[in-house]
Amino acid sequence: MFKSINLHTYVGNNFSCPLWQPKSLNCVIPIVVSPCVWKFDPVIRRLQALPSGSGEGVLPVSEWKNHNLAWASVVEQIGDMAQGIHDKREAMEREEQEKELAAKKTKRIFKLQNQRTPSQLGEIL
Repeated sequence: MFKSINLHTYVGNNFSCPLWQPKSLNCVIPIVVSPCVWKFDPVIRRLQALPSGSGEGVLPVSEWKNHNLAWASVVEQIGDMAQGIHDKREAMEREEQEKELAAKKTKRIFKLQNQRTPSQLGEIL
């Protein structure tokens, strides 16, 4: 048995995640609660399932010695993923702003070149 969480609900819609779908940007995280055959599903097996045991891959919550530690691990790993999404979103926004500024500068240069005034060209270069 597994549960899934959609980080889109909690973080917003401009991010990437373990299952990358360009322009869709939704993130689904399977949480394996008890042993099941999720690895055989062609879609689910591509996702980054939780909880991850130390060096053991995905270890179902029911197989942890302490279930509270398993759930704490799930929460911590989701927090790490959300932080990564946030950081990537900020980087994408900065990149978009830089592109917009470069486009505005290029537009001003072309406009001034058409006016053919060297002193104006020197001011923006």
